[in-house]
Amino acid sequence: MDTSSEVQSKTAPPPPDRPEDRGKKISKKYLVNKLNYINFQNQTINVVFKHSLYKNSITIPATPLPCGSNELHCAWAPGGEPASLQNFEFSNLCVADGQKLIVVSAEVIKQSRNGISFLLPETSFSVNQRRTYRHYCKNVQAQLIQNGVVFQGWLLDFSGASFKVELFSTPPQSLHWINVDQPVNILFLCNSQVVYSGECAIKKHSGTPRTKTFVLTPLHSRIQRFSSRETRSTRHRLVPSPRLHFKHPLTNTLLNLEIFDVSGSGFSVDESLEKTVLLPGLILTNAEFCLSGSFNVICTVQVVHKSLQNTAEQTVARSGLSILDIDPNDHVKILGLVQQVKDKDSYVCNKVTAHQLWNFFFDTGFIYPEKYLNLEKHKEKLKNTLEKLYEGDLPFARHFVYQQDDRIDGHMSMLRFYNKTWLIHHHASRKNEHFNAGLDVLNSLSRSIIDCHTIFSAHMNYLACYYRPDNKFPNRIFGGVAKYINDRTACSVDTFAYLKMKALSCITWGTDKPGWIVGKLGDEELKEFKYFYDSASGGLLIPAFDLDNPVTDKEPVSEAFEKAGLRRERHFYSIKKNGSVKAVIILTVSELGLNLSDLTNCLKVFVTDCESLPITILHATLLMVVTKHSCKEAPILIYPASYAVDNQLAYEKLYNLFIIDTAYSDPYFKYLKNFFRFSNYKQNEIH
Repeated sequence: MDTSSEVQSKTAPPPPDRPEDRGKKISKKYLVNKLNYINFQNQTINVVFKHSLYKNSITIPATPLPCGSNELHCAWAPGGEPASLQNFEFSNLCVADGQKLIVVSAEVIKQSRNGISFLLPETSFSVNQRRTYRHYCKNVQAQLIQNGVVFQGWLLDFSGASFKVELFSTPPQSLHWINVDQPVNILFLCNSQVVYSGECAIKKHSGTPRTKTFVLTPLHSRIQRFSSRETRSTRHRLVPSPRLHFKHPLTNTLLNLEIFDVSGSGFSVDESLEKTVLLPGLILTNAEFCLSGSFNVICTVQVVHKSLQNTAEQTVARSGLSILDIDPNDHVKILGLVQQVKDKDSYVCNKVTAHQLWNFFFDTGFIYPEKYLNLEKHKEKLKNTLEKLYEGDLPFARHFVYQQDDRIDGHMSMLRFYNKTWLIHHHASRKNEHFNAGLDVLNSLSRSIIDCHTIFSAHMNYLACYYRPDNKFPNRIFGGVAKYINDRTACSVDTFAYLKMKALSCITWGTDKPGWIVGKLGDEELKEFKYFYDSASGGLLIPAFDLDNPVTDKEPVSEAFEKAGLRRERHFYSIKKNGSVKAVIILTVSELGLNLSDLTNCLKVFVTDCESLPITILHATLLMVVTKHSCKEAPILIYPASYAVDNQLAYEKLYNLFIIDTAYSDPYFKYLKNFFRFSNYKQNEIH
């Protein structure tokens, strides 16, 4: 259905016949230039006709042709050709001019089925349009829903306060089914994509039983896009102010609005109260965040609230927009910008040289002598890996640095090592009696959780971290958070025994023990493993480590690593006796240096039947796996740790695996606030 003819029913403003109605005089020269601009933009003007006997008037859209000086020739807009103008007389032309409307009392020279021609007057007049400007729409599908019935139609126009839609009924539907005293839900679609949805009241309606026009007013100035939270993103004013460029989905026009303030999860914009175009619930795709012409990022945002704000010059409509999706590298740019506004020495994913980073790791004792003895033989590979991580703008790697000039004082980083889970690691800081840079980078990383976890492309459903129980700081932070939340389905800690095993030069796969089988992990074995873990722990390892679906050799996150020239793969095995699963082994093979403790390059062993699995069978199986995959010296994590203790296995240390569902960020931040307060951290940095 072509909707351009819908504007024929609009009532035109009266011509300024009385002196008190006349506004500013408009010269013919100005009018001609405006008409040619409208032609250049492929837009239309309105031709107004009045009924010769009654007060009714109709408005017909027409396209002005290139105009010289005296005569104006117009073609009727497609779909706007008048069916009959009998008993109607020409009244005036209405030409939009920003907030004004130029009313032209022209003389008709010729009129036909194809168009109309005028002799232009020497002077026209501009009049103020209605207080709230109405924006005309074309080809925007409308769906009105009430009590389970969906009515189809088109959006005709809208303002900051209301919509006008035309609906038609499809038998056996009847428009009488619409209860005008009850709210309705309205959806607007462009190219089959929903760009707006909201609850509205019916303010006016008119028409026939088959076709009706409804004026709808939104009932809410705020939508609840995400779950309510006490801890929210902090917004900052930027100088100069960024701009938001976007194509409005309902009018298809390009707009440029000033951004009032910015956070890592969204921003707010100001617009003229009279010409406001943003509505709570409206979705803007391919919106461009621009700062000084050199900082541009593309994102999808949704208007979540709107309010009136009094500024020094005028009252404006201020709308808050939440980021729904954005390229991870572009999002990092915004996070880094906001972080710099808060503290000029605090950085997110800045360029860090290998020399600065290695010097920091050694100076702080993060790489202690025992660890370096294990790393030294691979130092060239380590240097190459860290160079890729810190200089490659990788979408799965982020680092947070507190740095004064060339000196790094605090560092923390994380990897998206699973499809929906980021692994926190490499937390270190220099000792400073006046300031704790380690807490600063922890706070920066934690704040990024709020800004990222609702954005699909971030894939941040869970955060994970390995730490040793005897390491006081992470035990107080991560162990303390888990105790504070006290819900293992929201935050869990599992303890593993850690040891290393060297591969043999060669080994025969399989076991000669009757009834014992070592093979690939199948769907049934995986299901048994889930039952075991849910019973033994009840934590988050299964969903966080992508074990809630059948395992596959091709994981999306592995493909991202491969694209960056880095290795990341997983292999799954099971140990069974007489068909019963006794242990599950997950071998992760990745690039050396991703994690300097090699916890991203290890075997995880889950003993599902501690009473029935002999240590000799497990040892032989582990030797087969590490030898098969050429793991010269493989770190091994065994769960439950009690199996290693009970079987007198010579493990080196214990590791706790902390996992939190990012939907529970509020209790996480409540605990951190108390911790930082106790640690005399700068309170104005914790929000």
